[in-house]
Amino acid sequence: MPVGELLYKQADPGRVPSHLAIRALESCNATDACLNAIEGPYADGAFWALKYMHNSEAVDGLIQRLSTTQNTAVRQEAITTLIRLYHHEGKYTGGWWGTRPDLTGPYYDRQRWEQSDKIAKVLRTTIPELESESQSRIGAQLAKHKVEIEGLQQLVVDANKRAEMAPIKIAKADPNNPDLIANLKADITAYRANDFKGNPKKGEPLFARQNCAACHTTANGQVPKGPHLVDIGKRYKKHELIESILNPNAKIAQGFDTYAFITVEGKVISGFITSESAKEVNIRQTNGLPLILKKDDIEVRRKSEGSMMPKGLADNLTPELLADLIAYLQSLKSK
Repeated sequence: MPVGELLYKQADPGRVPSHLAIRALESCNATDACLNAIEGPYADGAFWALKYMHNSEAVDGLIQRLSTTQNTAVRQEAITTLIRLYHHEGKYTGGWWGTRPDLTGPYYDRQRWEQSDKIAKVLRTTIPELESESQSRIGAQLAKHKVEIEGLQQLVVDANKRAEMAPIKIAKADPNNPDLIANLKADITAYRANDFKGNPKKGEPLFARQNCAACHTTANGQVPKGPHLVDIGKRYKKHELIESILNPNAKIAQGFDTYAFITVEGKVISGFITSESAKEVNIRQTNGLPLILKKDDIEVRRKSEGSMMPKGLADNLTPELLADLIAYLQSLKSK
């Protein structure tokens, strides 16, 4: 594996042979070879390849292995592989490409196929027999792959609950405190914040307290929510960061335009799109909470002017505390 720079920033030639090997196994339809290897030293590669093999031999082989092995790790991986095989990709009709990732499994247009019912029947039998911790992990896989099977819905509900977030709450500013941003003119606030040398260690807890984490990530590997701030300190100067917080409409991050959706029932929902599949649009609402809209339920979809970031998020701070928050953002400089 490469060393030095962060992995996502450089080529990974060591990954190429394994990727080609998996694709070769798939192209050769080497189902039997993979099934024979899932309890040996090459189990990881075998399961990896089987997840691409939408055929009855792969499904029947995995089900047979569940009936004969007591190996916990093999059983867990076999169930996970069957969950992935529950859907297959729909027929490509064009227009799928976009800049927003779909993180819900490997399929853009998830479709059931001839083996889906058989897989569902086995999963309904095997999953309830697992210990609670294993059921939680499997529930996360069901939720990720959008697999809905009668009798297993609660596992998906529980998995989604663990990922739930609290809505953004803008803290009220004391109207009697003349030192708070809410009670100062914008130019005075900007001058004082820019002039004051902030402390990034004091700014880090402010990032959480002011609800910034509801829509922003600060480290590689975190599930994308909104504009990624991992290297914001290299991309923006101090005065630009101050302006972005005090006046969110001044500059909108590319790909995070606000959209207004009107449903067929007449409900109006605003937010930015985090991912999109053939049947659903995942959005982050103006209150910071995620929401999934079925495309069939959307009557109107229109880009809106202005930023989704609420104005006044820093109103309860002094300009000096804002400088601490800015100092923390400036410290985010990915190597």
